[in-house]
Amino acid sequence: MAWKASFGHGVSSFKASRLDEALSHFTQASISHALKEQGGDQQHLIYDSRAAVYEKLGMPKEALRDAKAVITLAQDQWQGYARAARLFLLARKFDAALKMANMALDRVKPANAARRVDITNLRDDIHEAQRAEGRRKRASQNQFEKLPVELLGEVFRLVIWSDVAELIGLLRVCRHWRNVAWHTPSLWETLVLTSKSPARKLSLWIKQSKGRIRELHVKAGVASHIDWPFQELKDLPWDKLRVCNAVSWDVAGFLEKHGLVPHALSAIEALEMQEEQWSRRRASPSLFPLLQTAGVRSLSFIRSEFSWTELATHLTTLTTLHIFGCSKDPAGLVPTLMANPGLESLIIQDSILFTWPVDTAPVLLSHLKHLELQGSWASNLLELITTSALETCKIKGSRGSLDTALTVLNVAHNLSNLTHIAVDSSPVTPAILIRLLKHTPALTRLELLFLSKGANAVIEALAGTPMPPPPSKRTPTKTPAPASTDEERILCPALTHVNVSHSADIRTGPLVRLVRARLPPPTPAPHADTDPAAMTVDDSEREARKCARILGLTFDGCEQIDAEWLPWFRKQVPLTFRKLSPLNLILAASEFQPDFYELLSVPKDASAAEIKIAYHRALLRFHPDKNNHLNTPSKPESISISLIKDAYSILSEPSRRKQYDSSTRQRIAAVGPRPAQVVSLEEFEEVTHGSDPEEISTWQYECRCGGNYRIESSDMEKGHHLVGCSSCSEVVWVGYELQSDTGDDG
Repeated sequence: MAWKASFGHGVSSFKASRLDEALSHFTQASISHALKEQGGDQQHLIYDSRAAVYEKLGMPKEALRDAKAVITLAQDQWQGYARAARLFLLARKFDAALKMANMALDRVKPANAARRVDITNLRDDIHEAQRAEGRRKRASQNQFEKLPVELLGEVFRLVIWSDVAELIGLLRVCRHWRNVAWHTPSLWETLVLTSKSPARKLSLWIKQSKGRIRELHVKAGVASHIDWPFQELKDLPWDKLRVCNAVSWDVAGFLEKHGLVPHALSAIEALEMQEEQWSRRRASPSLFPLLQTAGVRSLSFIRSEFSWTELATHLTTLTTLHIFGCSKDPAGLVPTLMANPGLESLIIQDSILFTWPVDTAPVLLSHLKHLELQGSWASNLLELITTSALETCKIKGSRGSLDTALTVLNVAHNLSNLTHIAVDSSPVTPAILIRLLKHTPALTRLELLFLSKGANAVIEALAGTPMPPPPSKRTPTKTPAPASTDEERILCPALTHVNVSHSADIRTGPLVRLVRARLPPPTPAPHADTDPAAMTVDDSEREARKCARILGLTFDGCEQIDAEWLPWFRKQVPLTFRKLSPLNLILAASEFQPDFYELLSVPKDASAAEIKIAYHRALLRFHPDKNNHLNTPSKPESISISLIKDAYSILSEPSRRKQYDSSTRQRIAAVGPRPAQVVSLEEFEEVTHGSDPEEISTWQYECRCGGNYRIESSDMEKGHHLVGCSSCSEVVWVGYELQSDTGDDG
């Protein structure tokens, strides 16, 4: 029979992996006239064989069509069902595959154990693939879609709470989020108009909020729009507005012009009127009566003129009052404060020239927590204010001395809550300020800015310990510091941040003592004696003080600060800031800092692009958050991020780089090789040779390469400071100072 010959050739070709030939033979057998007449119950074998070829060729649709033909022709045979199960598994149609596998297993005879095992394994594979698909879907499923729309809307409200611009980001995440955000009016309660398409944004927000806009912010540049004010502004729910911030726009004048005055701003809680530039344009006379009806709690005028008298007449519910210039009739300032005893935050920065009479009654502001006064009148007004809840006090630009004001503040006020004091460009006697600091146990921030004198004495009082030698001149012999008095021990124990920028008399010594006195005591080794009697004098003092560590130190513009101490400050204080001029920076680096080219690992003729790449590489290499493993006790890392930034700022600018190169050449010609770092002798380990104390002693310090720096007492007697590593070419500068032998031997 012809079909059998074609079928036999197809089987042979299939076994020989000649799939195209096998497909041709099986197709020929399937269409043979003899097959149609004589195929009988063997016809399903041809379709099953051709399905196997299609499966091998990666043609699942054709294979599945033949498998279906097999099932139609031989419903009581297992072959078609097993083939369909495998094909459905490849197509990830697990339910259909499982159904076919079960039907195939039902049709396998019990005696055919091997075939039953194969189909059982196939069914197990289908179950495992089904479970894996379920896990994948659960992992990739958007869980937010299961949340109720109301709950998801509340989540979105939390997201945009601090920045309403985040609403735009929410709209772009996915379609579901966009639908929820688009149809949640409460997310559109805050309207911020900028110079970019303000009219279109106004119309959109009014529509989406459904009349629920509660905050209106008109930014700079909007009022200069050709169509401002837009007609749509009349459609805002002015009687429900809680917050209004307007730049260069008279809100009250607009409301009065369009007949919205009777009920507008009746729910306002915070109002800020601002001008882009200093202006004498006054707010509309109807503004304060409107605010009086609303019971406004927060009011700010920035570069916008207003009347203190009108404010005192109409407003009595303020808790926040911020004034930045351009006020009229300053005589009404004190009545305004008296009319608002609930004030919690008061900031006044004004250039008015006014002095209140001596017989002016004091102003009791028992809830005042934040006070900032800037102007020649600041000391005079500070004398009049009485409060017991003050937490922040900042005085700037006072023409008169602050002595009387600080004395009143110290005597009449409860300063236990005071955490921040700032004195800027205002004369003050150090002794009076120190007396005030003795009653501020919770003080964490102290700013003494632009003071011609007195700042150094205050820092000295806060330190309470003697001046240590500079890191390059320490002696091998340590002398204990005298203990401080009880009064000094409790002076501002919570202090963590100090800023003495541009104070002319600040010296290095008091700052060093302040930082050192408040360093935490070293953690004792596991085998060390923990008996309090065994503690050193310094540790005992720190324990008695119970002081917080200095976390921030700023001394910009303090030219008397020794640049030699900058690395030490940056090591001991996490946030240390000092700005140096380019020339001072070069001079400070000329003797004690490593070569900037070596620091960035670039040749001296490196291009600007190469220096920039090396700078970013050095930041990654030495950044403490990325390389904590570098700062180990055995291998201390002395290269700070600030030093890397200093190197880049000089080498990236041609003129400064040229000046630096010239200074480097002159220094090398005069003093020899540049040290990689400055290391105090206290960080060296002393090794004595022999039992005789008169024998020569050696101090050694481990290098980053694994070698050691060694210096002997004979070298120190000769004044040698440069020491080379025993294994590499690196050189360090050893800081020490020899003691004279003229002391008292008794």
